[in-house]
Amino acid sequence: MNIYSEIEKVSFNQGKKTAMILWETKGDQQKVSYQEMIQKVESYSLILNEIGLREGNRVAIVAESKPEWVFAYLAILKNKGTAVLLDASLPAEELKVLIKKSRLSAIYASATQLEKIIEVEKMPILNVSEGGIRTNNEVCDQTLLDGDERIASIIFSSGTTKVASGIMHGHDGIIGSALMCVNNNGVDGSDRFFGILPNSHIYGLYTQVIAPLILGGSVCFIESLDAACLLGALQGYQPTVFPAVPKVFELLKTSIMKKIESKKSTKKIFDRLFPICLKKRKATGRNLGKIVFGSIHKGFGGKMKIMASAGAPMDVKTAEFYYGVGFNMLITYGATETSIPTIGNYGDHITVDSCGRPYPEVMVKLDESGEILIQSPYMMLGYFDDEQATKEAFTEDGWFKTGDLGSIDEHGDIRIHGRCKDNIVLATGKKIAPDDIENAYDGILGVKELVICGIADEQAGHDNVHAFVVADGVEEATIRQRLKERGKTLSQNMRLREIHFVNEIPKTSLQKPKRYLLKKAISHKVKKEVVEAKKEKLTLEAFVTKVIANLAQVPEEELKGETCFLQELSIDSLSSIQLALDIEEFSGVDVTERLKIDMTIAQLVEVIKEGNVESEHKLDVSQYPQDKKKLHYGVFAFHRWLVGTIYKVKIQNDSVIPKNQGYLLCSNHVTNFDYLILTQNFRRKEFQQFGCMAKQELFKDKRVNRLLINTAGMIPVNRSGNASEAIEVVKSKLKENWGILIHPEGTRSKDGNMGEYKKGIAAIAIESGVPIIPAYIKGGHEIFPPSQNMPNLFNFKKWRRYSLEVIYGEPIDAENWTAEELIEKVVFETKKLAK
Repeated sequence: MNIYSEIEKVSFNQGKKTAMILWETKGDQQKVSYQEMIQKVESYSLILNEIGLREGNRVAIVAESKPEWVFAYLAILKNKGTAVLLDASLPAEELKVLIKKSRLSAIYASATQLEKIIEVEKMPILNVSEGGIRTNNEVCDQTLLDGDERIASIIFSSGTTKVASGIMHGHDGIIGSALMCVNNNGVDGSDRFFGILPNSHIYGLYTQVIAPLILGGSVCFIESLDAACLLGALQGYQPTVFPAVPKVFELLKTSIMKKIESKKSTKKIFDRLFPICLKKRKATGRNLGKIVFGSIHKGFGGKMKIMASAGAPMDVKTAEFYYGVGFNMLITYGATETSIPTIGNYGDHITVDSCGRPYPEVMVKLDESGEILIQSPYMMLGYFDDEQATKEAFTEDGWFKTGDLGSIDEHGDIRIHGRCKDNIVLATGKKIAPDDIENAYDGILGVKELVICGIADEQAGHDNVHAFVVADGVEEATIRQRLKERGKTLSQNMRLREIHFVNEIPKTSLQKPKRYLLKKAISHKVKKEVVEAKKEKLTLEAFVTKVIANLAQVPEEELKGETCFLQELSIDSLSSIQLALDIEEFSGVDVTERLKIDMTIAQLVEVIKEGNVESEHKLDVSQYPQDKKKLHYGVFAFHRWLVGTIYKVKIQNDSVIPKNQGYLLCSNHVTNFDYLILTQNFRRKEFQQFGCMAKQELFKDKRVNRLLINTAGMIPVNRSGNASEAIEVVKSKLKENWGILIHPEGTRSKDGNMGEYKKGIAAIAIESGVPIIPAYIKGGHEIFPPSQNMPNLFNFKKWRRYSLEVIYGEPIDAENWTAEELIEKVVFETKKLAK
């Protein structure tokens, strides 16, 4: 069998039925029918032929879970290649390691991921966001002849191995496992799957790609995990199947309970009825919760048949909550090697405190130590390029060693009790090998030995990353700083939560570290600290610091009031939701809509002290910039004349501004009317197709004239961390040959000197293929320093008008630059203009 061929057969009978939806942050939907999907796959496939892809060649996909990911995946399989699924959240350095290990023939990457892989060894790189088009002129290396067309996918995981290994799965195994799952849970082509998982994970691949499409169903991917997008998609799409990791279900449960407990009446009703519904369902199977708590079901769309939890253990109280209010929560167990599912609650058999039973055709037993062993026809084909690891993964009689300890009760239900291997389980459910983290911190001066262990956080239900270090004649403070600096270049998963200095590392006779001894010693200390923390009454500042440190996996002492926690610590969307919930539980203040990407810890504390504020209406960014009419040009011309009359304005080299091409105007930011200074020589045509990015707060400020917003062609930017809507609007305008003014400093200069230029403008230029025009304004700071509410109109000391000068630099082509290199070039050229 071939996965693409099987899905193609299904597509012939589905025609214009919707196969996939992308639910955008602003609520719009991009729908793809089965007919359109096959056409897209054909188009992607032709490009693979053009670059010389052979049967069995490996092609990586580094992209977010969207319909175009599926197009790329199916195109690879249509051409009888092997899809190597790489996690798009990994930093560039980790991706480069996996790319090299995979011996690829080509790479598919989304527009947001291209920057990470632009420097990889010569091979075709295809932009999955733009129809799979080529970004270079490379062709496939024809010497790569080690492929195997039986292998559909290679998925990298550290689930049971010591380092990230490429796990190979064949077409037959993937199709068979997916059908086994849906057939045993009454799922068919009428079902609607909800897709919030990474497709690069085996769980996401099965539940968001294979199962929906091989049945003729549909799947809805969402653009963002922020609360508005998630809840909007649930209620609008009305999914029937919702697979996720326990963390997501825990966050949703917390959000629901927050609403229930906000009113005494609803809390009283829930406290009285929930135990009755839970007890009744456990005893008789009768589902009263679905009737009694209908409003909760409506919040999930009202059509939910199945919720599936996998990837990490689910807390019993969370499972009981969903079971009691009437949902079918299927707790499932599996590994990348064995496929998901392997063991699960399925059909009418649902438990809240176990992983369920083996699926049909899967056999499970325990060895003498209690380790779970599995045999399945849907097992992996092996670890890529590692026969020794493949051999070690199985017993001599062919049972796969999971590395997990378990027990089987009298009903055949299986419970997981821990791990008999050293892998670290993170809050997301992802497993990471300590060896991988150790390699990432290798070569740091002053470190004689470094061993990584996962220390269980009993309160949070996951592991924290701890490092045990033997110093080599260097002060501990220096080593801490060097480890911190290295950690900044790594993913959040690899950052060190704690660093412990020891005299020596206990080892076996084979010189392997005895991690269990290190873990035992520190676990006792951690438990003691947890008990003491419960007794301690924390200040607001201390609580916020502790929560952020825990989420970001960094020591508390490294966090300061001025730390921009979302930006500097790369806290992801799920973690930011958890942060908001923790803060609300502690203080009663909801900060969900008030978190900003550049917010410091001190600013967050002040926001909490201000208390709750009434939420404001969300702007529809797609409505901006609004159409400019004759009136707006009149307003612009008057204000332009006013500036030119009050001040002595000189414009140099503005002839470089493109006439029939989109461009980004990049200038230093010195006044509140830089727009009018820069556009002194603009006439009707230039004005009509010129706009600027402006902070979203201006659009909510009643003091800001709406006429001026329209006149300047302002595009509102959400500074809470998700500026994607504004960026997409900018890109669309650039395609229409507009010029867009962006101040890369983000805010006005306090002293008249150039601030740090952020690389966002460079990324937009690269993705849009437009030039950047550097510009420098001289004299603006003297006229309107930030300390004044009004500008100076006349220089009475020298009894003359203030002078303003604008110097335009030569256009900078964005082609063949990385974002970092391009922004450095822009800064260099702008500083030359300032001289």
